[in-house]
Amino acid sequence: MDKSENNRIKIGIPSMDSKGLSSIINGRFGRTQFFTIVDLKNKNIESVKVIENPGCEALGGAGPLAAEQLIKEKVNVIIGEKLGFNATNALSNQNIKIFKILATNANISVNDAILRFIEGKLDPIEI
Repeated sequence: MDKSENNRIKIGIPSMDSKGLSSIINGRFGRTQFFTIVDLKNKNIESVKVIENPGCEALGGAGPLAAEQLIKEKVNVIIGEKLGFNATNALSNQNIKIFKILATNANISVNDAILRFIEGKLDPIEI
């Protein structure tokens, strides 16, 4: 993956709760209640922030609402499992890379996902 300026990467991960790195990944992107945002510099975690997803209870268009929130947060990588067509397009139009992780029923923590990303063990989703 091409790294951003100064080897900085900002990653958004749909999360089951607001526990940060120990949170379990939510397999549903648009309907997740929280996103954990992890800032990496030179493959080291610099900061962790948890935000609420405004799309989690939307009647429709949850994925694009979630994508818009992460675009505002200036993430440049998403790690997730189930992203819909509209969310995927919104993210790719902003040059945000998406990496797939099989999270449903797997109890994978945000920290584990970050480690897999750093180790190059996640496959990018090609748009």
